[in-house]
Amino acid sequence: MLPYALPFFGYAFSLFLDPVKLLARTRQSIGPRTGYGIKVIGYNVYFIYRPANVAKLRKYPKVITTPGVITFVLKTLFGMVPTAVDMHTFDKSGIQANARPGSSVKSHNRIDHLTHANFHKHLLGEGLAKVYQGFAVSLLRRLPSLGIDNQWTQHSDLLDFWMLPMTSAMNEALAGPIIECVNPGFAKDLFQYYPYLHSFLKGWLKWLIPEAYRLQKSLIQGVATWHAIARARFHASDIDKTTGYDPCWGSAFMRERQQILRHVDNWDAHSIAASDFGIFWGDKEDIRINEWRIPKGSLVVVPAGDAHKDPQVWNTRNSQYPLDRFWAERILAYPGDPQSGLRKPSHLDSDMNKASGHTPQDDTPKFVMSGLADSYMPFGIGERTCPGRGFARREIILFCAYPVDRYDIELLSSHDQDYETTTAFYGIGTQRPKGKVPFRIRQRGNEPG
Repeated sequence: MLPYALPFFGYAFSLFLDPVKLLARTRQSIGPRTGYGIKVIGYNVYFIYRPANVAKLRKYPKVITTPGVITFVLKTLFGMVPTAVDMHTFDKSGIQANARPGSSVKSHNRIDHLTHANFHKHLLGEGLAKVYQGFAVSLLRRLPSLGIDNQWTQHSDLLDFWMLPMTSAMNEALAGPIIECVNPGFAKDLFQYYPYLHSFLKGWLKWLIPEAYRLQKSLIQGVATWHAIARARFHASDIDKTTGYDPCWGSAFMRERQQILRHVDNWDAHSIAASDFGIFWGDKEDIRINEWRIPKGSLVVVPAGDAHKDPQVWNTRNSQYPLDRFWAERILAYPGDPQSGLRKPSHLDSDMNKASGHTPQDDTPKFVMSGLADSYMPFGIGERTCPGRGFARREIILFCAYPVDRYDIELLSSHDQDYETTTAFYGIGTQRPKGKVPFRIRQRGNEPG
């Protein structure tokens, strides 16, 4: 545990004001340690680094849980009222099918288990293909409205250009068409709400960020309006027997979710709307790692950003391609090339032996991720690893592959600093460029001109 100057508060102010700066400064001051703890408003917060220690942390899957974080997020980011949040707080039964020993939570109030199982079934398990198909069809249907033809057209920002159609496609795949029919600006409001998340987490009051609170209220009301229409108009006969899709609730995932939430004690229409608003966004024992003992009830953080840019693990081809720069072939391991592959060359031989279908006569490059589970964790670790990770992976693949296959896209800035990412969204989602990225686009199949 690192020493601190402010009793009780510890590092709270530094953590809330600029968490990235605090982590970087701490790592620099303590040297190459693999873990440390800080005090934050009376709580112990531990930061764990390096693959070997992450592997040890994985041995406690049922201990690595985040119920306190979930209730904080529902109340702070998504505006859920305290009485509804309490039902999450009181649910100590766990997310597994069998409740934890000693739990007295009624079966219909096991929110953690019921919602997690629903996520797992439809966004990772048997229902994934149907939700993804709905997303793909919706996205491809929206692309013609972007006005891309065989002539170059210039736009001010690459991210803004693609995010609205992609967000609307995701909304329709999950919730059907009604939500954006009655709320035409819903996707745009979601996009505008995102930058305010850190302000909510820091406890900023309404008079400091009135637009953020206006957007939050409007988004929750939009979800509630959709819910009211869907409840009034839904008929089981409208469910498509092949896709499970219906025009009111959209996917089977969302339809079954409503059945779960409407039976929870002390939850009303606003509570369900606040919980579903979060959908569109997208401590039981001590933990021992080497000589450290992390007391139960502590908050354990594995900074994924550091793990994903650890030069001790990832290949930079002798520093030729730094980890903060794009190298298209970084993901490929070439037989006979000891400098290729995702991991540093010292791991290459074992990687290539594990590459599917590789023979001594085969010189085809392979995509190999073996041995990187404790260094690459974009969806978290433990029993609360993002249950929507399967859907998210497919979204990313489609979004990256389809535009590159169909369109010529040229970025119009040649300055490296224009592509640096901001830390404004650190810890709450994917990073984005600090500023706008101007570009031009046209349909593929033309000679440059």
